[in-house]
Amino acid sequence: MAVYPMLRVGPYAAFDLSPVSGLPDRRVYSAGARAKVTPPWLAAPWRVWGFLGFGIAYAYAPSTPSLRSSSTTMPEVPVGVGMGYRLHGPWELCAELGARWNLAGIGGQRSAPAAGASMVEPFLGNDLLAVSLGVGVSLAL
Repeated sequence: MAVYPMLRVGPYAAFDLSPVSGLPDRRVYSAGARAKVTPPWLAAPWRVWGFLGFGIAYAYAPSTPSLRSSSTTMPEVPVGVGMGYRLHGPWELCAELGARWNLAGIGGQRSAPAAGASMVEPFLGNDLLAVSLGVGVSLAL
């Protein structure tokens, strides 16, 4: 939704696979709201933007023969920059470089294992930051 000509606010949803050495990849689902600022720095059909948001992430690690499945939920702040090329109508080829901060990891907290889980399971450590590069086609309204 356009708030001002350069400012848009709307929902976001994401899915990531997070590898863990020797264990199945964790699945991370996240959703929330984000604001996107698009300054008029490039001539059409190109454009650039920056974004900042707030959401909730749910991480799930599947079970293995030696470990049971585990999950955790945490608040996150996505931030990043993007560039797009308008193809035709509302369709845009785009790339975004972003990061998502796990707010539960700030101040010494961390992504805790499920109740009763040992510290060698999939959520050991402080998963404070996830960096991503997304490339695709978007509907730019």
